[in-house]
Amino acid sequence: MLNISVLDLLQRKLKYPRGQRLACIVLLFFPISSQVQALEDFLPSKTILHDEKKVEDYRLILSSLKKINGQWQTARELRMAGKLQRNTVELVGGHTVEEGYNFYLQQLNKEPGSREIFSCDGLKCGPSSSWANIRFQQKELYGLDKYQHYSVWALADHKFVSLYAIRRGNKRVYLHQEILSNEQVDSGTIATAPETIVQALNKQGAYTLFPLTYANEEENTHLKSLIKALQTQRLMKITLQSFDHRAGTDSNSADLSTKLEWLKEVLVKGGIRESRITLDGTTNPTLANSSGVRVLKTPRR
Repeated sequence: MLNISVLDLLQRKLKYPRGQRLACIVLLFFPISSQVQALEDFLPSKTILHDEKKVEDYRLILSSLKKINGQWQTARELRMAGKLQRNTVELVGGHTVEEGYNFYLQQLNKEPGSREIFSCDGLKCGPSSSWANIRFQQKELYGLDKYQHYSVWALADHKFVSLYAIRRGNKRVYLHQEILSNEQVDSGTIATAPETIVQALNKQGAYTLFPLTYANEEENTHLKSLIKALQTQRLMKITLQSFDHRAGTDSNSADLSTKLEWLKEVLVKGGIRESRITLDGTTNPTLANSSGVRVLKTPRR
């Protein structure tokens, strides 16, 4: 993660190739986290847009774009104010749109408490022209619909990250990121879309529910979204793995087993067959310094 408020200044002052400049800046400013921060740029790439400003009515789009009664609309979006940073780069050197997109996703996956709340690929996102002209208002992002990717992430520090990747007809590849910092909206209250949960289970084999302590199941949008996802995958079996690896906690405590039993009961009440659910109290070392419930796709035998 780079501190952008200082990054621009140093890039103008340091007389080194771009890759070396970035390396110097990472060493000097990695600990700073009080400003809006950007993901590390894919290299080699060329900056097309970079700005930072306050916004009063930001649209966080959590669905594909569809035309209804002549108007482009979304099935789900949030409106909020905050500090917005935008950054667009063009990949150079013949790198693919998938390479660039996955480079950013890997960074987000490493962020403690990060969670993907919506994603779409290709034609399922809607027309690229609408994303470029209506959502982002940036002509460079107009490309081939089948070569587009969009993802929205909620971070633990009241930030939301939107990623959009596109390959144009001339084979140029552009990657756009928007990071909104908003202290009023708790990102933990926003549930992941059911289709994104299904995608995570099928591609990564797992989906994580945060935090460990949930609200009443009647009001918990996270659990409702998980139930909807599992209802669309009726042959899928899952394993629930509860964990708490935060400092000063006991990951083998009886409370974790109780939480798994409770969650299983909630899923069964929601229409998920009990035979599809297995409970596992095994510690997951890859989720250090965090807590929650890991939903694992059970391999077929």
